[in-house]
Amino acid sequence: MLTLDTLVPNLIQRGLFAPESVLDGEVSVTAEHRRNHNLRVRRKDGPGLFVKQPGTGSSAAQTLQREGGFFVMCASEAGMAPIHAYLPHLVLFDPETPVLGLELIEGAVPLWEHYGRTPGQVPSEAPRALGTALGAAHRLLAPAARPGDPRGSWLPATPPWVLRLHRPAPELRSSLSRAQQRLLQILQTDTRLAAAFDAVGETWTPGTLVHGDIRSDNALVVATKKGAVQVRLIDWELVQVGDPAWDVAGALHDFLVFWTTTFPPAGTPEQRAGAAGVPLAAIQPAVRAFWGAYRNAWRGADGAGVLERAVRFSAVRLIQSAFEMSQTHAALADTPILLLQLGANLLRDPRAGREHLYGLLPEETR
Repeated sequence: MLTLDTLVPNLIQRGLFAPESVLDGEVSVTAEHRRNHNLRVRRKDGPGLFVKQPGTGSSAAQTLQREGGFFVMCASEAGMAPIHAYLPHLVLFDPETPVLGLELIEGAVPLWEHYGRTPGQVPSEAPRALGTALGAAHRLLAPAARPGDPRGSWLPATPPWVLRLHRPAPELRSSLSRAQQRLLQILQTDTRLAAAFDAVGETWTPGTLVHGDIRSDNALVVATKKGAVQVRLIDWELVQVGDPAWDVAGALHDFLVFWTTTFPPAGTPEQRAGAAGVPLAAIQPAVRAFWGAYRNAWRGADGAGVLERAVRFSAVRLIQSAFEMSQTHAALADTPILLLQLGANLLRDPRAGREHLYGLLPEETR
């Protein structure tokens, strides 16, 4: 595994850095350990590099190889050239190690950090750029998802595991925290909610290659020289053949999760929502900007169908977030309970949720 001390010599050996570039402190390397072992390389004489290596999880190497294969496909296929505007550029991929090196996008910040620069509101510019990036990616990647196309045939095509959360596999049960066990019990004992989970899973409609984990941390906002913003989509470790509505759902659910982070800590759910630092009414125009830009860039014939599925999938994503937040807890905390309730309400009445939570009226769904 490459380390702080061995990375730069390895990059020089690969011909990616000139030896003289490391002199006089012109190159710096820092570690960033999350799910993977990541290293950031910054240099004064050229663009930096973000290096990803698998962490300790059993699937870490597999998902990193999947992401690397995806970037190689995008870099090698002439028809994929337009997608480069929405991705970091591939610099290095060694599938044997594995190690993946991508362009370090200087000055880029995650969506929520960008939102925080305008307290009390969510400007529509970045959500609109996200919709454009995601819609364009889905349109450009759709041919690779067609049956028999070798570009996508090596990727998984099964629906995400969370669509079966209410019917967990035995290996998942053995690793649950007490809080997660309680959440699972709620899903299973509410027959109407369990039936809604079953129904939403049956709507899965593969149509393109999907990112699989669209959320704030994986959408970087970049300011242009003209003062506008663009979005780059990163962390494609879960890329698969799938339903474009799943990625749209990730963006929709992220708006609501962001909203809940602005709630005061005390009070009933209604009181907390009413006192949110960013009111829902201030978020809904951004949701409409995102969806309108996505629909225009995707150019799919069934926009209404994608949005209908996305709203229901977003309910599952909210419950997934509640589940993941509870990973180390003995009891369900306030925020997971709130997300679980929002998700359950959306599953039970997605049309009302589309209008009252996301602010998307019928005429905007077409």
